[in-house]
Amino acid sequence: MASTKEVVKVGRVELQGFTTKVFEAAGMSSENAGLAARALVNADARGVESHGVARLAVYLDRIDKGGSSGTALPFVSKEHGAIAVVDGNNALGLVSGYFGMNKAIELATQFGIGAVSVKNSGHFGPAAEYARLGAEKSCIAISTTNVNTSMAPWGGIDPLLGNNPIALAAPTSHHPFVLDMALSTVARGKIRLADARGEDIPLGWGLDSKGVPTTNPREALEGLITPLGGPKGSALAMAVDVLCALLSGSPTSPEVRSQAIQDQPQHVSHFFLAIYVPAFVEMKQFLGDIDSMLEKIRKSTPAANVNKIYAPGDIELEAEESANKNGISLQLSTWNAMKDKSNKYGIELPALIA
Repeated sequence: MASTKEVVKVGRVELQGFTTKVFEAAGMSSENAGLAARALVNADARGVESHGVARLAVYLDRIDKGGSSGTALPFVSKEHGAIAVVDGNNALGLVSGYFGMNKAIELATQFGIGAVSVKNSGHFGPAAEYARLGAEKSCIAISTTNVNTSMAPWGGIDPLLGNNPIALAAPTSHHPFVLDMALSTVARGKIRLADARGEDIPLGWGLDSKGVPTTNPREALEGLITPLGGPKGSALAMAVDVLCALLSGSPTSPEVRSQAIQDQPQHVSHFFLAIYVPAFVEMKQFLGDIDSMLEKIRKSTPAANVNKIYAPGDIELEAEESANKNGISLQLSTWNAMKDKSNKYGIELPALIA
């Protein structure tokens, strides 16, 4: 396949402003529009473009066609001690995600731990975005969600598992420890990006509709993605459905609708856990211990052909620092989709950085 790697660069603040304005133009409140924009732009700034503004058009089209509500607000439907169940009320998952994690943090600061399940939601974007909220509030935080099916149970070809991501963040004296991983060999969004760029994908990322390994991203998108670590990723995907769907009384991945079905609710569910560190150990001691642990890892001996050892979150921090200084890179296909929404809603595009 031919490669089409054309990109444009825009300032982070300007991209945030544009994205917020188009969400507002689609009917969202200023507060929720700002939150939704923040999740997408933060993903781009941290180098996770598969969950960034590239998805903006999909969220807007879902609001336009009635599959998601731009005006609905999530609410707590049940609360008992340190646990709560949140009804997403078919708001964008970008909104329900912040609401659910903030509720978990609130409970954790009161009880030492807070667990929140969210039902009736939609695709919530980058899982790390919500876990990082907890790390900013002296919590170890876990954020996870189920999604529609794109994987088969290990050894099979029936698409019964969602590529259900797991994120965990913890505070340090500097930037948070941030683990964020999909349960496939690679996130499906990266296969979409390869398809948009006209690039092949590595063997092992996906299977065609007959279960045969393929390097063609279109065949993989129409077929299956492979679970991370074989049976381990397959089992973890099931475990996430237990936490997200079954605990909130929601549909499991086979009944969750794709974002692409834009005129119907997705029925996505999430699970958030916040652990308030000072309830367990003095914050000063915890920060010193985690800093020491991570520094040993960073200073450990690299293998052949490896220049640097990273701790979880380090690579994303480097990308964010570069984005703040030099601007955020967007694929030309993403920029063209932004042009369409700019014309539709009458919102001026951000200026390009030369």
